[in-house]
Amino acid sequence: TMPAATLPSWIDVFPWAEAAILAGGFVWGAMLGSFVNVVVHRVPRGISVVHGRSRCPRCGAAVRPRDNVPVLGWLLLGGRCRDCAEPISARYPLVEAGCGLIGAAVAAVDLVHGGIDRMLLRGDWLPWAQFACHGLALVTLVAWTLIAAAGNRVPKAAAVVAVAVAALAAFALPAVQPRSEEHTSEL
Repeated sequence: TMPAATLPSWIDVFPWAEAAILAGGFVWGAMLGSFVNVVVHRVPRGISVVHGRSRCPRCGAAVRPRDNVPVLGWLLLGGRCRDCAEPISARYPLVEAGCGLIGAAVAAVDLVHGGIDRMLLRGDWLPWAQFACHGLALVTLVAWTLIAAAGNRVPKAAAVVAVAVAALAAFALPAVQPRSEEHTSEL
């Protein structure tokens, strides 16, 4: 009898490492999106973004940690506050999901395209630094855009600090600077 042809198992075909990195990029971006919501709500009002828990914009009740999970918390609550049952704007999960997509896209470029083997097999941390810097820069622009779209001004001090941090990162780590396709293949 002839042996049956062996097909690769589904675990060999599906790119698990890439999928995990993209999912991680989405989760990281969604968490940043949750912070973007805090920034957009608090900065124009002069409220600290560091101190104080998130609260319902209607009744002021503190948001419980289990309800503060990006996107899922809003969906599980049906878009309503647990305490007052008033609607909470769909902008919150949309910003979180949008930033999650940004995180996944940056992960696709900087981590997956940047070389999973470089990170996992050789311990190269540079793709992680690129991912963090590029993701933070894009999410910062999202926050500034949302603040401006609401008719508010981005505080000059915040803009100066963000630009200074980006410039320092680009100076200290030239690999985080944007590169053309021909330069990325050399890495």
